[in-house]
Amino acid sequence: MVRLTDDAANLLRRIQAGHSDADTLRVVTEAGELVVGKSATAAGDEVILHQGLPVLSISAEAAEMLAGSTIGIEQTGGGPILQVIPPVENSEAP
Repeated sequence: MVRLTDDAANLLRRIQAGHSDADTLRVVTEAGELVVGKSATAAGDEVILHQGLPVLSISAEAAEMLAGSTIGIEQTGGGPILQVIPPVENSEAP
């Protein structure tokens, strides 16, 4: 299972609010790398909800790579970016 921080969920909701179609943000694997894009949710996807609304779909293969991780955000000079926090770091958090 992949977790999503409230800050990351709110960022994803803001990104999706700017689009009128039914597609959602989706994490897939491409050549062994994680890629975020916009597409329809597929059978077998892990769908993460925030306040009852889908904010992120993760393909089965990507979910396996991200198992136990948390998706958060990091504030940069250019604005917030998504950040994957591995399970080892999650277990050390208070």
